[in-house]
Amino acid sequence: AARSKTNKYYCCSLCPQKFATQHQKRKHEKKCRKKQRKKVKAERGGGRGEQQQQVKAEPHKAKEKEEGEEDVEEADEITYTSYKPQKVKFGVDHPDPVVENSTLSAVEPPDFEYNLAMPADILSMGKLSNLQLEAIVYGCQRHLIDLPLKEEISFDGGEAVVEKPVRAGFLLGDGAGMGKGRTLAGFVIENLARGRNRHVWISVSSDLYEDAKRDLRDLGLGDYAETHCYNLGKLPYGDLTESHPEGVMFATYSTLISKNRQKETRLDQLIEWCGGEDFDGLVMLDECHKAKTIELDAKGNPKMTRGREGKKQEKSSQTAKNVVYLQQALPRARVVYCSATSVSHPKNLGFMSRLGLWGPGTEHPSGFNQFLDGLKRL
Repeated sequence: AARSKTNKYYCCSLCPQKFATQHQKRKHEKKCRKKQRKKVKAERGGGRGEQQQQVKAEPHKAKEKEEGEEDVEEADEITYTSYKPQKVKFGVDHPDPVVENSTLSAVEPPDFEYNLAMPADILSMGKLSNLQLEAIVYGCQRHLIDLPLKEEISFDGGEAVVEKPVRAGFLLGDGAGMGKGRTLAGFVIENLARGRNRHVWISVSSDLYEDAKRDLRDLGLGDYAETHCYNLGKLPYGDLTESHPEGVMFATYSTLISKNRQKETRLDQLIEWCGGEDFDGLVMLDECHKAKTIELDAKGNPKMTRGREGKKQEKSSQTAKNVVYLQQALPRARVVYCSATSVSHPKNLGFMSRLGLWGPGTEHPSGFNQFLDGLKRL
């Protein structure tokens, strides 16, 4: 994922020296550590026998220290290169310098055939940079694809049941400071230009509701942001289709798991407002790592296990479960996963079923657990 460099200078953590790039700073810090280690060894001098005796008494601590130093040295060896879109040739450059991992820079991005429908002034006036436009182009192109279906056909009362095709999703994983909120607003304006008028924007805090409206205003949707952007947590329970026929429904992950005294849930209310399984608008999961605590069974449903005295124990958070249920209830939705830390560990990917990394038609047809096992064998 691309990263933004906002600091003018990078200071060594071991000495006062400053550097123009992080790469220069890391190389210098590595040399600094080696010098300090030599200095410490020289000062200890004759205390070597005592040091060896301490290592024998506490071998596990010595091992942890060595492993920690190796991890630091490996981190210092990571290098970055400047990043610019290779395929997208329109739009202004991003305002801040952007870098990517040098290993990833060797991978050529795919070609695209998607043509943007958003107003031309967004491009000409630089309201979205070429990096943000690149994400929107690839995301919208991905949304034109359906994931492979299961080969077997289920029957209900003797009649064949045709499974609803599931639309592929897109992961926006740019680093902090890249303007991912503005990019999500760009997804909204692009889909509005295509005639899709209902969209869902989920994030971690109600404060980000105002940020979402600001991003929409910055793209020229000032009146729309004020009249058609709703905070689900502030609305009454019940049917919203008549009072709020179209617009962007903003919700937090806390709102997504809430319910009233009558057991009416916000999740059911949101699905009803979207219109059910034929809904083809956006479902944007901002800061989606909030749904990472998930364990799935072979069918892709949240797993439950038996605890003491036969009681069921949840292995998934309620937030993660509702994110999975929302995607299952809206198979035609255009899902955008958005987080700078979404892939901190492979096991945290379980709720991202729309990426098409496991399931029918992939190398891991049995599901997410087979996908994890395959990664462990690498």
